[in-house]
Amino acid sequence: MFPLRSAAAFSDTQPMIRSLLRVGLVPLVLAHPGPAFGQFTLHPDLVYKSVNNVPIHLDLYEPDASGPHALVIWIHGGGWQGGNKDVPLSRIEGLLQANIAVASINYRLTSQASLYGANEVIFPAQIDDVQDALLFLRSNAATWELDPARVGTWGTSAGGHLAALAGTMGDASDPRGDTSVQAIGDGYGPTDFFTMDMDALTFGCSTSLTHGDPNSPESKLVGFDGPGEGILVLSSMPGLPEFQLVLQANPVLFVDANDPPLLVLHGQTDCTVSIGQSHRLVDAYTALGADVTLLVHAGGHELPAEFVEDFHTFFVTELGGNASAPLFTENYTQSTRVALDEQAVPANFDNETIRQASATWGACNMSTTLGAIPHAVQLDPNPAVSVDGGSLLFNGGALSAGSRASSRLTLPLDLTPGGQLRLRVSKANAPGGIQFRVLLRDGSGWWASAPVSTPEVANPLASATLAIELAALTWFQVDPSSPAGVDIDEVDSGGESGPLLHLGIGIPSLAAVDGIGIEMAANNDLTRMLAIDKLELSRATNSLGSVSCTSLPNSTGAMARLDAGGSALVASNDVHFFVSDLPVNQFGLLISSRGLGGVPLYDGTLCLAGPIGRHGASIGSSNASGQITYQVDLQSMPSPAPPFQTAVVPGETWHFQWWFRDTNPPFSANLSNGLSILFQ
Repeated sequence: MFPLRSAAAFSDTQPMIRSLLRVGLVPLVLAHPGPAFGQFTLHPDLVYKSVNNVPIHLDLYEPDASGPHALVIWIHGGGWQGGNKDVPLSRIEGLLQANIAVASINYRLTSQASLYGANEVIFPAQIDDVQDALLFLRSNAATWELDPARVGTWGTSAGGHLAALAGTMGDASDPRGDTSVQAIGDGYGPTDFFTMDMDALTFGCSTSLTHGDPNSPESKLVGFDGPGEGILVLSSMPGLPEFQLVLQANPVLFVDANDPPLLVLHGQTDCTVSIGQSHRLVDAYTALGADVTLLVHAGGHELPAEFVEDFHTFFVTELGGNASAPLFTENYTQSTRVALDEQAVPANFDNETIRQASATWGACNMSTTLGAIPHAVQLDPNPAVSVDGGSLLFNGGALSAGSRASSRLTLPLDLTPGGQLRLRVSKANAPGGIQFRVLLRDGSGWWASAPVSTPEVANPLASATLAIELAALTWFQVDPSSPAGVDIDEVDSGGESGPLLHLGIGIPSLAAVDGIGIEMAANNDLTRMLAIDKLELSRATNSLGSVSCTSLPNSTGAMARLDAGGSALVASNDVHFFVSDLPVNQFGLLISSRGLGGVPLYDGTLCLAGPIGRHGASIGSSNASGQITYQVDLQSMPSPAPPFQTAVVPGETWHFQWWFRDTNPPFSANLSNGLSILFQ
């Protein structure tokens, strides 16, 4: 839903914005924020590496909304000699609300020679730590629902320097692993140590902090801080190894045309690190046509609160927020336990109990009112299965084909477009994972998917998230005349009704899902185990644009819903629309305008006003699930008057709506909601 951009501008189609001096501040537009759920789980003090048996930690803030999440690595400042990973929540909450995960890292400081050893705290220790944290997070992406292809670095002062250095020197083909990043946020970081004093003079600074002195943070960073030493002396001694360390520490020397988009912020009166340092990095980007934005404020060495949103906007634009919203969640680690039916306890386990689910589970019967509870248990905690002990567990005989757990939902869910079933698995001990079938009820009856395999999870400290696109599965309609087909969650008390009998391949309606479940596939034996900590149903959201007005229900009883995906960047030209809750097999078309309205039309509401263009190429019929998709060409938008075709210009807001026939009496035609998009 949020494609990565290469060499495209942050806020319009130009390759670079040179500078924005803002005193009376106007926030940059957030073109397509992710859903603002704002809830997160903190994983504190994760050890991402050890040096001389001393662990180095990071804190991971994981959004609770469904992933995989883009990730921003926060790197604190402090002159490479102070500071820690305790980031204020106000600094990162906008990212979490956009469902972007944040990792705040510690790294070795030049003041910690007694902790790690003197040779272990000078450069390149700091950038090594940043990259090792990145590699650690990428290698554990499945555990915390991270997207390894969408990672950014962000920091201020010394942290800005490391963020820029990690971004410019990162390499997807690094022998250690993928150290590349996809976006860089640099807050007033040094970029060229040898020119810091000269830049300070050029921009009118008179300060007691002299970067060329042996006591400067830069001299200490490269270990050239003894009597008679310092960066100033070192600059004329290219034969020394410390001279090469300075070159390796200068982000400006690593810039190339393929570097990720960069947002730089600097204070005009900063005399701790002169703004000339940021100009050097921006100029290097500009010379190669790379994507860079420089924001300038009137203050000094600081990140004004009103500019934090600009970084959030930048990362959402470049990395993309999460584009799905959870509609139904069962979390087996957060429930009250109730008594377990004795017949359900596998013989080789002790001390199991069961918990009360927030929904009524059928074959697993996670309630106290429907009888037996076969083969689904809450471990009380058993570290052989799950580090927290909370799991919906299939084990032993329950792994025979046909053993199943299912839930009938209180209200039907519309899982169009982009419906997903997400499972967090904490145990799947067969090579290649455990095979199971997804069970789905679409209001009229049950469906069973072709077998799906989990990731293999053998380590009790690990877990993996499996995201299953429901529309991409092959589905078989369950035979309602078979014992299991009468109602899939009414099986015999032992939990075994054998494999499902089906009527052949078909397509369930994802617009009205009122049941979901899991059935074990064939070829599982008593030694295999599957433990599920979390089950979630989600669908794609309005990831692009905002709803401008609503219409009226059509003959389906629902209002047709128009959603959009892609980028608001004109140069990307990848806007695509999804329409759902349509009457089946009815043709329609996309209409657009520059004006907003709200007047009755046919059996709905026309949300557009002024000249309205008809996207003739979009004429098509809805499918058997009442859905249709269409991609527009922003370079050739229809107009009802000469010149008839026009291109979208950055800064314009366009409004869209779907018109469709609805021939079931008394309906004749109707419209979806309106959707407005501000293009950049």
